[in-house]
Amino acid sequence: MTAKLNCAIIGAGIAGASAAYALLMRGANVQLFEQYDLRHDRGSSHGPTRLFRLAYFEHPDYVPLLRQAISLWRAMESEAPEKLFHQIGVFMIGAPNGNLIKGMRRGAFEHDITIEDLTRQEAAKRYPHFRQPDGYDAVFEPEAGFIRADRVLNHLFAKITEMGGTIRPRTNVTDWSVSDKCVELATKDGRETFDRLIITPGAWGNDLLRLDVPIKPLRKTLFWIAPGDKSYLFGSNFPPFAIDREDGRFFYGFPAIDGDGVKLGEHTGGTVLESATDPTQPPPDEAAGVKEFLREIMPDAPQDFSNAKQCLYETSPDSHFIIDAHPRDKRVCFAAGLSGHGFKFAPVIGEALADLAINGETQSAFDFLGVGRFGSP
Repeated sequence: MTAKLNCAIIGAGIAGASAAYALLMRGANVQLFEQYDLRHDRGSSHGPTRLFRLAYFEHPDYVPLLRQAISLWRAMESEAPEKLFHQIGVFMIGAPNGNLIKGMRRGAFEHDITIEDLTRQEAAKRYPHFRQPDGYDAVFEPEAGFIRADRVLNHLFAKITEMGGTIRPRTNVTDWSVSDKCVELATKDGRETFDRLIITPGAWGNDLLRLDVPIKPLRKTLFWIAPGDKSYLFGSNFPPFAIDREDGRFFYGFPAIDGDGVKLGEHTGGTVLESATDPTQPPPDEAAGVKEFLREIMPDAPQDFSNAKQCLYETSPDSHFIIDAHPRDKRVCFAAGLSGHGFKFAPVIGEALADLAINGETQSAFDFLGVGRFGSP
């Protein structure tokens, strides 16, 4: 039965590509639609790196999904031509009662995750690039690390094609409908019918999702600084990091990888966008906020940016994922509100979407991410 299912997926970011791979592994026929070119920069999946954290401060119920994701990342990496997942640890600083430190300690306690609490002296000796503000705690999570996001997408697109899937870039799906017999899509090529539909539309997906729950597009700007000296390069002692300031602003970054420089971003804040044509230049306050962070936490690093790029977040009202069968019809399922922390979950999200498409349900570990929590029918 599975081999005869014809499945359409709208959106070829990391969630859609992961769902396509999972469905092909189960024998389904798959067409993956993307309105832009592949690997475009108008969404949330482009760029070289994403953090991976296991002691998850956002909500401890994510941890079982992350444990599954680790296994799936390793399995994916075993068939890839290059390394995709660097489980080298992440260094974190924050107020002891702030969201980051308090939340990760809760997650570590509930799920028996190893974290290392560092004294001020230990943190300064191990990671001298960082200045730890008074009253802040320092923690190292050895099972954390980072994912090579661009290499993952390249690998998935190659596997999808190799396994017989069809990828259709520059093909915008403008409408979908369901009947007793099929799901129908409208594209520039006309009306096309499928057995199942998965919608992973990213920041501009409200019209396609047709939910009572709005997805808000936020523009974030990522900045790079020239590494300055070799101590900031990947493979040196400069770690991936996350910093939770007392004022509630959350910053993160990576060592200099492949000549790109040291990557810096603010997870909090951002600019709400009204349309995909809104200006792409970062407003001055975004750059000023990251420069302030540099002066406070990394005062010895180069203080001038060598590059800046836009990234879009797609945020749900409670900032958690929404992964479920569609309220209108179980033959349609979707993932939304992933941005800011979705990439690390990609393989397990792909498996869940494949479950929903084929069976109309997925494992109970995803129950807390259902659309019903917002009161939708």
